[in-house]
Amino acid sequence: FQFSQFLQGENVPVNLVVVKEKLKPHGDDGFAFFCFRIFVQMCGKLGPRSLKGSLFMTETQFHRFRPGLDALQQLKTLDAGSAYNSFLLLQGSKALSRFASLEHQALARLLCLASASDSGRGTAMCDAFDELEEEERRRLVA
Repeated sequence: FQFSQFLQGENVPVNLVVVKEKLKPHGDDGFAFFCFRIFVQMCGKLGPRSLKGSLFMTETQFHRFRPGLDALQQLKTLDAGSAYNSFLLLQGSKALSRFASLEHQALARLLCLASASDSGRGTAMCDAFDELEEEERRRLVA
């Protein structure tokens, strides 16, 4: 598993399935050590250039690194596909400069109106939105 490839979207959910299965026998401690090893490995990317701390793990790099680490940690409670999609949604939401559709914009507004600040409440709102009749959805989007 190449974490940098994961951050760049080159991996797919099945890569996370493999990680989850390989770590399962090692329990929580093994999982925590795996995440720590990834962090240390990323910090040391530019190690040969200086021995005065990490040149690589700047604030900018950490903000790029953290969502990937969070997705890996979600493997403890979520299936690989859900953890992967959570990562893509977070990364995509940071980079998108516009809504993908009018429906996307309406759903984002409904999430705000409902104060949905976690994925549980967000999923409930998305499911409710999906269950609306076509005419009801059209009125919300218009």
